Amino acid sequence: MVEEKTDLLVALPTGSRKSIIPMVAALLTKKTFVVIVPLISLLEDWGHRLQKAGMIYKVFKPTSPPFYDCPIILATIDTAVEPPFSTAIGRSFADNTLGGLVLDKVHKILALKEFRSYMQRMWGVQKLAYPIIGMSGTIPVNMEQRLLSELCLKPDTPVIRQSSNRPELLYKMDPPITDLDQLQTQIQTIAQDSILQPSDRTLIFVTTILNGELLAVRLGCEFYCADTDVYMSKKN
Repeated sequence: MVEEKTDLLVALPTGSRKSIIPMVAALLTKKTFVVIVPLISLLEDWGHRLQKAGMIYKVFKPTSPPFYDCPIILATIDTAVEPPFSTAIGRSFADNTLGGLVLDKVHKILALKEFRSYMQRMWGVQKLAYPIIGMSGTIPVNMEQRLLSELCLKPDTPVIRQSSNRPELLYKMDPPITDLDQLQTQIQTIAQDSILQPSDRTLIFVTTILNGELLAVRLGCEFYCADTDVYMSKKN
């Protein structure tokens, strides 16, 4: 990657310091690496990491000048698929100041493809021969080739992988329960039998939005749906 000869897919667990990859690459090559994130909220997270590491960075805007003299540029996917971004990338590449693109949480491209139309245009980010790094802690093995195809990367793109299992998480697998009363009873039983600390969190996955809403009311907890637009359309 540092030699700018190949793309790369990085599938390392959460907390493995994947964010250091573009930082080190930018320092070694003395070039700009553009980190593209799927959600606006992640820009702030990256900003905190870069500040803590003492790295200079800028957030891309359509009016931004070409990427000169800045090791890290942050951008969201919705801006990265638009012409101003392509123009800025092209100028930096032509002047040999661009090291490559880093796609963080790259699995979101597939996970949110049906809900956010701009995810379907990610193939357009590689219009020139600059390296691309896809990073995530959530890339199942069977998703690798789908991601490479979606991003128009070579099938033999190197993959750096470690197990994404997190030792602090506890998994309990039970047969599916369709009856809401039985499901509520099962959840309450598990909660009572577990030794939970105030800082612990429990995630309950449901198959329908309606069941999620009803359970949240019964259990007195919050209910989250992946996308507000999807939530509203299915509710109406």
